[in-house]
Amino acid sequence: MGPRILILARGHLGSHMSAPGIRATAQARVLAEHVPGARVTLAGPNEDYEQPADGAYRVTRWSARNLLQLTAAHDVVISSMLPPHIAIFYPWKRYVVDLFSQYAMEWMEVGMQHYKGRHRDAWAERTRAVLGMQLTLADFILTCNERQRDSYIGMMTSLGLISPRVYEADPTLRRYIDSAPHGIRPEPPVPGKRVLRGVRPGFGENDRIILWNGGIIQWYDPATLIEALRLLNRDDVKLLFLGASYPGIRELGKGVRFQDAKAIAARNGQLNRTIFFEEGWVSHEEAKQYVLEADISVCTYFDNMETRYSHRTRFVDLIWGELPFICTHGDVLAEEVAQEGWGLVV
Repeated sequence: MGPRILILARGHLGSHMSAPGIRATAQARVLAEHVPGARVTLAGPNEDYEQPADGAYRVTRWSARNLLQLTAAHDVVISSMLPPHIAIFYPWKRYVVDLFSQYAMEWMEVGMQHYKGRHRDAWAERTRAVLGMQLTLADFILTCNERQRDSYIGMMTSLGLISPRVYEADPTLRRYIDSAPHGIRPEPPVPGKRVLRGVRPGFGENDRIILWNGGIIQWYDPATLIEALRLLNRDDVKLLFLGASYPGIRELGKGVRFQDAKAIAARNGQLNRTIFFEEGWVSHEEAKQYVLEADISVCTYFDNMETRYSHRTRFVDLIWGELPFICTHGDVLAEEVAQEGWGLVV
């Protein structure tokens, strides 16, 4: 029999997934298909999930009540944020920490919106301690790109986790930490039913559609794009912001940046005329139809450390759907966009 693998998703599973749930689900599928004899369990925090039609892996709900029981029944645990007490109760299990964002920099950005003064200092210290604990507990660490990997190697070094013995066993350190980018959808990009032109109010049959593929978080810059459309002043060019409240992630979505974007569009007379906001969260399955119907996608963001280390998961569907897009420079995928000719980097 192969290994019993438990994947603890921190985000919602099922139809309305954001990046954490999508990545965890893809991991379950890939491990079930490619690890001989593997018995894979995918666990999420929500109750409204579905079992895969082919039964390749099992889906369940994790909670504080059943977490130890789930851990006891598996050999390997994979999570983007490992609950530390399970490693205390079961130190002989193998733990993989999937750090697919540079959380130290991401949380700095989140903290600016939610915390001030001494509370922000305390938040920063807490996040530093949490990351240090994750790196210390992990038997193996995943990142999304080589920049993230380099940054976490620096943190591991400062924590004393890279000893001479560790280094001598593998001078590349890939035995301990490696990168695994987000993959694209396995199915081919085949257009289905229309979701915008002639269907959604405000979108005409001949309109040109710009898609903002995802939510609006602290580090994004929708204001520049909105101003560009004001200067363009074309009634047949429509912009849709696809996503607002992130499912299951309290700190993200419908924050200051989202509200400011709506206010700017309203002040310019663009709101619900040439600029539209999806107030909820479009399902993972339906989102691909927006990508396939749009003419172009745009994503603008600020020049900061979150950008430098990020791996913009919203770009992955654009690459899958062969949708040209415009993005800001500074991150890993922006460099690939320029190199591969997938779009324009500004």
